[in-house]
Amino acid sequence: MISVYINYPMGRISVHEDPGCNRIRAMDKIGQRIIRIDSLNVKLELEKMRNKELKFASNRYLNDVWIHINLGEVSLEDNLVKSIKEILGHFYNPLARAEIEYHCLDQALSSKSRALSSISPLKESRLSVQGIRKMIPNREDKIKTIVNIVSTRIADINSRYRSGPSLYFYRRVLALRREFPNVNTFLSKDHNLEILYAVLVSWDMNSRSAKMKYFDDFKVSLISCRPELEAIENKLANFDITQEDEMLRLLKNAYSNLEMMKTARRLVSNSKCFHFLFPSLCMPMDGVNTLQYLFNNTNESTDRYLDIIRFQFEVMRQSVQFEKYLDDHWNQSVPKLIDNAIILLRGISVKPKS
Repeated sequence: MISVYINYPMGRISVHEDPGCNRIRAMDKIGQRIIRIDSLNVKLELEKMRNKELKFASNRYLNDVWIHINLGEVSLEDNLVKSIKEILGHFYNPLARAEIEYHCLDQALSSKSRALSSISPLKESRLSVQGIRKMIPNREDKIKTIVNIVSTRIADINSRYRSGPSLYFYRRVLALRREFPNVNTFLSKDHNLEILYAVLVSWDMNSRSAKMKYFDDFKVSLISCRPELEAIENKLANFDITQEDEMLRLLKNAYSNLEMMKTARRLVSNSKCFHFLFPSLCMPMDGVNTLQYLFNNTNESTDRYLDIIRFQFEVMRQSVQFEKYLDDHWNQSVPKLIDNAIILLRGISVKPKS
């Protein structure tokens, strides 16, 4: 069983496993709203949320809620928390932007007084399922495998991957970015924004469950993020890839502020947009290739985005002359080489070998 605290004005979602947690007692109040979810009523409670029957407002009566979840299985409970966040995020922007905080679990993981082996099997399972251990598994092996693909057959991507609009608009947006090397100037031209919008659409950001905002709202989001993007560009001018912490901080700021999608998920859309704006710095990401290859699931978070970028930097620091594998089709930057290597390794998004 877990207890989930949701605070709308603060944009907070915290998960607690320990019923004696001090924060649970501290957040209790007279008239506190409480929802209890189990296997018998889970569908009904989710339907209520979809119908916006769970309302929030900035007053003491509607600002928060406790949800106690008991489904008897760790993975089901954790996935339900994500579903609740996504549903409520459709109606309440602070909750769409909220990071899910694992309060009691973080304490169990970080406590120096307890070895990992002393964590209960249930907690061990939950930590594994939720990806609180955010590091990419088998990291070194994956780096070596990617480097090998780049060194031996990265050119295959041009004949086996997409063509048509996705390649056309990709080449167009990169050409425009070279024409307007200052990100502020690039974003000041509506034509550039329209091409950026078009390439995101052609890269599946408005298909299946992904729904982009209308162009006017997309433009507002990008323009409002301009200070963060300019900070990245300024840092990029003298960026040392062995000194990544400051760049990761700047990327985190931009990632947290950029909202181009109607839905709450943003890792795929933001990573692609950052790649188009800073092709030599950021690789594009998706669920079926990037997340599945690196993590064996498609869960996403700000920390996960940053870990993938950190992993990308590690690949780029390898003793390889990546530049000699570049071309004017799909392999136009080193970060895209890494993305293309993952696509070839997964083999799902490319044509079979002839």
